[in-house]
Amino acid sequence: MDTTASPKVTVIIPVWNGGDFIGNAIASVLAQTLGDFELIVVDDASTDNTVDVVGAIHDQDARVTVLHQPERMGVSAARNRGLDMARGAFVAVLDADDVWLPQRLAIMVDVLEQHGVDLVADQQTLVEFGTGRTLGLTMRDAWMQGGADIPLSDFVLMDWPGRKDTRNIGLIKAVMRRSTIERAGVRYDETVHLGEDFLFYACLLVSGARMRFVSTPLYAYSVRTHSLSQLTTPTTGQIEVNRLLREWLCAHGRQRADYARVRMILDYREKALWLQYLLWSLQTRHFLLALRTLPRIGIDVCFLWVMDFVRRKLHLVQSDFNPAIIGKIERRMPLCRPP
Repeated sequence: MDTTASPKVTVIIPVWNGGDFIGNAIASVLAQTLGDFELIVVDDASTDNTVDVVGAIHDQDARVTVLHQPERMGVSAARNRGLDMARGAFVAVLDADDVWLPQRLAIMVDVLEQHGVDLVADQQTLVEFGTGRTLGLTMRDAWMQGGADIPLSDFVLMDWPGRKDTRNIGLIKAVMRRSTIERAGVRYDETVHLGEDFLFYACLLVSGARMRFVSTPLYAYSVRTHSLSQLTTPTTGQIEVNRLLREWLCAHGRQRADYARVRMILDYREKALWLQYLLWSLQTRHFLLALRTLPRIGIDVCFLWVMDFVRRKLHLVQSDFNPAIIGKIERRMPLCRPP
């Protein structure tokens, strides 16, 4: 790798046993109309031919570099290794089984430079792994419009549990200013195996980063069809991510003007996650698990959810747990005091 000049963008691809598809991801980066980048592939101790595939590409293009993990440590550790080695003014992360449209880097970097923001995320096309069949878009269109900064509170509400009008906001792959990441001291949490992207972006926003969305789908997100339900099924891992974000907020965001509101949202988001977990437990007939979950939710959330459920049934509104319930909670209960 040329060490005399820093590239504009560092692209990081973590991979484990991706020999059959890593070539497509790399090819989509090399085809970018913005060519001033370095590509760091972090091999997470693959046991297949991944290293050979990437090595052959490196022989043809010196912008491609391979870093080897001594043992399998997970995607977050691999991304952190890439961040530690990054030299670009901007950082972009690409999953090994996903691809970019050729103009993606140029468009995203232009937004970063034109508006002075720290993170830019784009709409995504969900693509069936293996067949390339289009399955739809990741985000609701209304969220991607307007060209305004996304407040931290809105970002968290976009990932409100039980929503059926969108996928998990954590699926997005932002292009970011490396100086902002370093100044905030944020890294991917290596103990988290689901929701690490959401936690990473939210911690940056807590630390004062500015974020915008681009409405054009420039990222093709590969999905195994059998795992589609996992994008919406509640897990205790999501609850742990919520707890970690609340801890980061308390440690680094107490001076924020919206601290009390964001803290309140996170508190009720945790209860809403437990509520979804309760409903899942009942649907799957794990009744003992459901019984153990009840105390974590609280009678206030249960009451408001039941009222919201009845209202929706009476009006035949096809939606799920409504984020507008936050407004009801704010009006009815004195929960805005910091702990």
